[in-house]
Amino acid sequence: MYARIAIAVICTAVAGGSVFAQESPLSLEEAQRIALSTEPKVQALNAEAAALINLSVADRKLPDVQVRTGLMNFPLEHGGFRSEGMTHLSVGLRQSVPPRGRRTALANEKTGLATQKRELANSRARDVTLQVRNAWLESYFGDHAVELVSESRSLFVELVRVARSLYSVGTRNQNDVLQAELELSKLDDRLLQVKQSRRESYAALGRLLDQPVTVAVLDELPDWSTVPPLADLQDRLIQHPIISASNAQLEADNARYDIEKSAFNPLWTFDLAYSYRDGQLPNDTPRSDFVSATVSFNVPIWGREREVRRMSAASAQKESTALNRSLLLRELRYELVVAHSRWETLSNRKELYEQNMIRQSDDHAQATLAAYRNKLVGMTDVVRSYIEQIDTQIAHLRLRVDRLKTWAQIDSLVEIGK
Repeated sequence: MYARIAIAVICTAVAGGSVFAQESPLSLEEAQRIALSTEPKVQALNAEAAALINLSVADRKLPDVQVRTGLMNFPLEHGGFRSEGMTHLSVGLRQSVPPRGRRTALANEKTGLATQKRELANSRARDVTLQVRNAWLESYFGDHAVELVSESRSLFVELVRVARSLYSVGTRNQNDVLQAELELSKLDDRLLQVKQSRRESYAALGRLLDQPVTVAVLDELPDWSTVPPLADLQDRLIQHPIISASNAQLEADNARYDIEKSAFNPLWTFDLAYSYRDGQLPNDTPRSDFVSATVSFNVPIWGREREVRRMSAASAQKESTALNRSLLLRELRYELVVAHSRWETLSNRKELYEQNMIRQSDDHAQATLAAYRNKLVGMTDVVRSYIEQIDTQIAHLRLRVDRLKTWAQIDSLVEIGK
């Protein structure tokens, strides 16, 4: 079978190690597993999500305590540490507390962005899965298209033999032989074209797997036979990762608004200090040490207009994200409606081919050849019937593959396979 020798026709020499454990046909499930395990964009987005989670934890923490120490009020002339009453050695601690709500808002923003990255990774995984399915199905189509054209070639070889036989006994002219030989050459050209298409399909599959495909795809199509009604699927679009990513972005935008809003709350700073003094008072009693405690905060007066502008910008960003989410949902609904309609049409056409057209094209080709033997029709009619037979078989194969590709597209939108 031509599908079984795809390795000889399609693949080039493997430059590195192979991802395939054995030289057995490549199943669709295995192709999906390999592609997702080597997909750098999914890994990159998940790494970004992990980084943002760490930042969200860090944003909830208070700033570090500041330690200050120094020699205070030391006289420059004619004095020492004991000569002046206000000379002291001070050690203090300072703790800043961000405006109320800011730490929580900063953490929520990072958490929302992390969720967005994870959902974008899930969306990318769906896209890669769909691409792998399409490439795998196209490779399957290429294998069987080569097989069908190769098998049909034997029919044209027989047709050339019949034309030569009838010409040799004088019942047909040489033009019939030349026409039959020309059509055989055209079929050879078509065979070269479908082989090239098959090579390209396997190359596309290898690109997704990040490795040349050194085995043929499995000679068995997936059992994707049913699709739920459209009304039952539309409600699932809200669960698509790209919509979930937009929801997470909206949460991050809300948090950004809260960050800007927190600027109207004061920034608090607490100071606690201990001061050591040496020497004595005039009555010979030791000088007392000092303990200082202060609280300071800012009053957002001069920057009020600035903060209002920033809140206005954050609010506009929230509105933009919400509108983009609505647009994405509209596009997903459109894709689902079109794909579902295509599924129904392809299913009906597939049934029509299997019930009538394949059998009719075969019968017509056989009847035309018999009529040609009996001098009832010309070579042109025979050639046309044979080409129609090949086209019908390839069209049926294309319908089967396109129907499954449509199922895969619907599944990428609403996950009907789960």
